[in-house]
Amino acid sequence: MARQKIATGGKFTKNEELAEAAALLIRPRNYVEDAGGTYHKPAVYADLDIFHTVQDIKDGTPEHIDGAQLQGNAIVGALKPLALGNDSDPYVIVRVDRGQPKPGQQAPWVLRDVDAEADALIEAYAEGKADAELGDLLGDAPF
Repeated sequence: MARQKIATGGKFTKNEELAEAAALLIRPRNYVEDAGGTYHKPAVYADLDIFHTVQDIKDGTPEHIDGAQLQGNAIVGALKPLALGNDSDPYVIVRVDRGQPKPGQQAPWVLRDVDAEADALIEAYAEGKADAELGDLLGDAPF
């Protein structure tokens, strides 16, 4: 699978729906100051592996979305350094949750750590996936 640079316009994801997942493996690919739309807010485009249930985590069978658009000030703020950083394949293993609201405001969507068991299982999944992608690339190399 060849890596592609994500442009604006990926699949928009709703934080409410992501919050229903047991865990997410997020690989931030691109940050934009203005994602367009009504409010012209910043966004991060990322490849997502969505583990809807604990069984999905145990089986290593997530739903995959390339180039998903993630919004929300706290979420974008947390992912922006990874999207703009020097790491060639950064990722985080998290879940989406509600944070503490400021007086008179709605609670923001935030990223939270998953439990240690889920983290270990998803880390192994991520490493296996990276090894498989590298094997696919090397298998196509003209050595």
